[in-house]
Amino acid sequence: MTPHTPSKFNPDRLEALRQQLGLSKTMFAKKLGISRVHYHTWLLGNGHPNVETLEKIAEACGVDCAYFFTERVKQNGTQAAAR
Repeated sequence: MTPHTPSKFNPDRLEALRQQLGLSKTMFAKKLGISRVHYHTWLLGNGHPNVETLEKIAEACGVDCAYFFTERVKQNGTQAAAR
């Protein structure tokens, strides 16, 4: 892994993806096969998907698993520099 590649799950990326897809939190959780409460827990940083679940999420949303381990995201969905 390069020094510029974060190794921690970034819940902001998950939320940005939901917004890009135009889905409510409830509908997005349903698409991912999880409860809305579980989704909200991840957003708060109180947990993260395991590898198997992350692979299912990535496949369902048409992104690579690495998408969830990139820099923070600004409101408009663009990447922001790490501070």
